[in-house]
Amino acid sequence: MKEVDIKLFTVVGLITVVLLQSSWLYSTYSLIKISIEEKSNSLILDATERELFSRLVLVADSMPDGTLFTVNEVPTTGEYASKAEYLRDFQEALLKYDSRLSLITFDSIYSSLLSEEGINVKCVINIVNSNDSILESSQDGSFPWFGTIESKKLPIRADDSQLIQAVIVNPYWTIFRQMGILLLATVIMVVFVVACITSQIRIIMKQNRIAQIREDFSHAMIHDMKTPITSILMSSRMLHSKRLNDYPEKEERHFNIIETEGERLLTLTEKVLTVAKLEQDKLELHKQIIPLRPIIEDLINKFEAKRSKDIIFVTQFETETIYAEYIYIKEAISNLIDNAIKYSHESVEIRISCTEKDKQTIIKVRDNGLGIDIKDQTKIFEKFERASALRRSSKGGATGFGLGLNYVQRVVEAHGGSVSLTSIEEQFSEFTIKIPILIEDV
Repeated sequence: MKEVDIKLFTVVGLITVVLLQSSWLYSTYSLIKISIEEKSNSLILDATERELFSRLVLVADSMPDGTLFTVNEVPTTGEYASKAEYLRDFQEALLKYDSRLSLITFDSIYSSLLSEEGINVKCVINIVNSNDSILESSQDGSFPWFGTIESKKLPIRADDSQLIQAVIVNPYWTIFRQMGILLLATVIMVVFVVACITSQIRIIMKQNRIAQIREDFSHAMIHDMKTPITSILMSSRMLHSKRLNDYPEKEERHFNIIETEGERLLTLTEKVLTVAKLEQDKLELHKQIIPLRPIIEDLINKFEAKRSKDIIFVTQFETETIYAEYIYIKEAISNLIDNAIKYSHESVEIRISCTEKDKQTIIKVRDNGLGIDIKDQTKIFEKFERASALRRSSKGGATGFGLGLNYVQRVVEAHGGSVSLTSIEEQFSEFTIKIPILIEDV
């Protein structure tokens, strides 16, 4: 499956999970909100009844002896309309004794009843008219109308000119508190699902990448090993045919071909084995102080002898030694020079400098070749990764296994150093090797 398809399916799956979970949460939220609304409607009846009886006690104490106070019997059906009518008549009866509803007392009673039900919220008690205009409020100032829960309007006058209503200003915290365990479980589940899917996607993409690397490596191996093997076989057959016995120069040339191509295959094999040992921390380095100039001059002579394009070497030696394993550090520098020649135009200038700074030996190999695109520079040191070089080889450019720079990095890191790249496409590439100097020399 392609990477784009994997990402698309992942996004669709995650969106589906989030939508289903959001739907479940919204349904739970709506049920809790409806429950609070129902409680607010029933509690406003209870609060009105308590407030009325608190006033009735005061009125009864101030009545002359022998005064009769009668109201209809409290309805036992529990229906909202019946009880509301009874309470309205009760209000009218108390008005005859100049006893009016106290919003402050009502607010206190209503808030207490809400708390008893586990609904700890801020509420406002309003007296409104038939047009919903507020005539009187238990609290001064405005409050947000959006997101509030309003109870039913309970009439307190026989002509319905005045009605009392409770407004819950901030019900969300109560709702979310009641949803606390559900919200926590949802978050944990979503995080767990996202983590599992992300991990699975990474594994799939890693497997796809490994498969692609194997395919690229197999292609490069067949492509690159075919030429030297073919050359060795052809030269061997020519020598076995003994047709060159009378032509010693040609015979020697074929022997040289066999030797050169054999060394090329051996070098590649050793490089693969070295990288494998470095990955498994099984490579033993025998470091010593070695001269740099002979190493670099020997490499320059080797590349000039077999060059297929114009090469100009410029060297600068501010330090003459390096603390390293001779074979591996020489091969690492050789890889950098080889890359500079491969990925360049018909002529190339290669500058090699050796300096010492901050207790490190610094070797720089700079060319004016094709350069490396900025997006490829982060992965240029990966195993079997040649980045833009791979694309160039498909167009007839240089080929290879993609082991060279990975080899350089691992060898340098095995020496306790580091390697870095600075490059601008179509301008230059500069590789910098830093190897710690021997402590005793400091």
